Amino acid sequence: MIKLTLTQQPYLDGTNEHPIYTAAAVDEEGESYWVHWTVRDEYKKELKIEDESDACEWDVYEAIIKDGEYLDVKLFDVHDCPI
Repeated sequence: MIKLTLTQQPYLDGTNEHPIYTAAAVDEEGESYWVHWTVRDEYKKELKIEDESDACEWDVYEAIIKDGEYLDVKLFDVHDCPI
């Protein structure tokens, strides 16, 4: 399992049709990654999310990306999740 640590708070990203939360992360060797979370369906209709704590399932990642390559999320353990 590869441990990732977030280096920033996740922010709302993506498109109106497919909003996601995105945050930068690093592994123990300092390699950079991007982590994406899916916005829950009930929040997709609200373009302004007031309470972000429930906007996503923060322990379920939609994607983990390194150098433009989508990696198997099951290989990663992400720390410092926002919620």
